[in-house]
Amino acid sequence: MVGRYVVTDTLVRGACGVVHLAHDSELMRKVALAVPCDIDVADPPAPGRESPPAPWLVRARSLARLRHGNLVPVYDFGTDAGRVWIAFEHAQGQSIAAWLRARPRGWRELEPVLLAAAQGLAALHEAGVVHGAITPSAVIVEDEGRVRVGGFDAALVGAVADEGAALACRAPESIADARSDQYAWCAVAWQAITGAWPDVGARPRVAGVPREVLALLRQGLQPAPAQRFADMTALREAFARARTHRRRRVALAATAVIGGIALALGLRGDTPACTRALPPGWSAEDRAATSEAVATRAGAPLGTAVVAAIDRVQQDAGEAAYEACEATRVRGEGSSARRERREDCVAQAWAEALATAAWLREPPSPGP
Repeated sequence: MVGRYVVTDTLVRGACGVVHLAHDSELMRKVALAVPCDIDVADPPAPGRESPPAPWLVRARSLARLRHGNLVPVYDFGTDAGRVWIAFEHAQGQSIAAWLRARPRGWRELEPVLLAAAQGLAALHEAGVVHGAITPSAVIVEDEGRVRVGGFDAALVGAVADEGAALACRAPESIADARSDQYAWCAVAWQAITGAWPDVGARPRVAGVPREVLALLRQGLQPAPAQRFADMTALREAFARARTHRRRRVALAATAVIGGIALALGLRGDTPACTRALPPGWSAEDRAATSEAVATRAGAPLGTAVVAAIDRVQQDAGEAAYEACEATRVRGEGSSARRERREDCVAQAWAEALATAAWLREPPSPGP
């Protein structure tokens, strides 16, 4: 027993303590119970005198006051037989590293996980608390999909799940602060996106990931804290803007292509005819430039294959648009509103293909 908690298992042992899986005998719930061994419980002050609270108590109180959906909460804390203990919620889930290993994850699936972790860390800093041990093990993807920053218990007892990851996420400065946490989050995000630990001089291209995202991660990974973002909130907002910026570019491209397809195929207006035609925006010059750009980076066979794939998307888009017109105007299947929704869906897909081709033609960003 530790206080009212019945220890049922050991979750992790660290250099200066242990984290138990325990059962709260009063509230009837499981907790992660951190019991550090290097914290002395001070004697009570003499009558009439006050002493400042111990650092562990200040941190425990700050964490206990925090209630944020992207943070693992502290339930309780206290002392028992000269031992300090802090009870955390026992989060059910897996680390972001294990989550990534489970199966391939695209950017659309990874993006909200990273943003949620950034939101949790920003909330922690706004409360005046520095995590100090952000690694992939501290970002937890729960079974129902919620993402939370945890690892406070393991950090308290000096437990390190992966020495290599801990070293890669450790900022160069000797004294950890909120910008050290920012550096660590950027390292976790970089590794999750690229599959490798950070190299601020690298210019990787990852399918679907906006260049702005990698650029802001490079800023957060600068060796000098003053060159990073002012705080985690500023980084989180920049991250959100980067993903919004890409979506806006795609939306603008889609708007132009939708109009182009409609005009090229005669799908809007009063004409009853349906015409087979390829959607616009993929000229011979575009094909050649895309093939050359890909070939320069990855070889001529891949350049040829990429252009052939976009050709197929263009042909499929034209055929799908023609079929939507025939179904409504010739065979009388469905309303004009339904036809337009189908046409817009086709146009959106083609716009995505054009945006990808344009991205492939962009020259690599110059080094620092």
